[in-house]
Amino acid sequence: MNHLWLLGFSAAIAAGCSQQEVRSFEGQAEGEYVRVAVPMSGSLARLGAKRGSAVRAGEMLFSLDDRKESAAHRTAAEGLQSARAGLEQARRGRSAAAIESAEAALNALQAELAQTEWRLGQKNVKAPKEGLVVETLYDEGEWVPAGSAVLSMLSPETMKVRFYVPPHVAGSLRHGQTVRLRCEGCEPGMSARIVYVSPMAERDEDQNAGPLRFMVEARPAGDAFAQLRPGHAVEVVL
Repeated sequence: MNHLWLLGFSAAIAAGCSQQEVRSFEGQAEGEYVRVAVPMSGSLARLGAKRGSAVRAGEMLFSLDDRKESAAHRTAAEGLQSARAGLEQARRGRSAAAIESAEAALNALQAELAQTEWRLGQKNVKAPKEGLVVETLYDEGEWVPAGSAVLSMLSPETMKVRFYVPPHVAGSLRHGQTVRLRCEGCEPGMSARIVYVSPMAERDEDQNAGPLRFMVEARPAGDAFAQLRPGHAVEVVL
């Protein structure tokens, strides 16, 4: 009797350990690169963001030679100031035709100033989002054609860890669920949140062989982004 009780107790412990078993899966870090281009051509005057540097959203990345645009902006600003003075003088003279003409000149110069400000802004490019500069494609002094990317960035918003799980695990996962991450050379305590569980099953290696599996994507949380790079092997613990 005692022998049977011990067997039952051992089975219960084994079942409990099985239920609490830690599930881990091999994954890989992936990222989508953001290529920062210029809409206008020009000589690269300043490259403020160097390869490997971290940048904040709105931080200046690089500038093209804007001497021509700066001169046009100063001319437009001076002309606008003169137009305002001319409008005031016309109003003192109380001539309807003179006032109308002065107002038209003022409006035209305001539009011209706005245009020069826009063109000037196109020559000074800021970071569209927080990220890490992974590649620079031009050096200072080189000519950059319109539409060409000057550098590429990797942003936390585009970083993810992709891994695969069997069907019985995929059914238990939910959007926003926290998972733990482990990788060689990484600090402990990294985590990520599940952002996608594929509704379509696929085969492991060959489409006609191997067990079915579901692809899962998780977005790294906190400072995990700074430790991961595309291609980094990651262990995902549920």
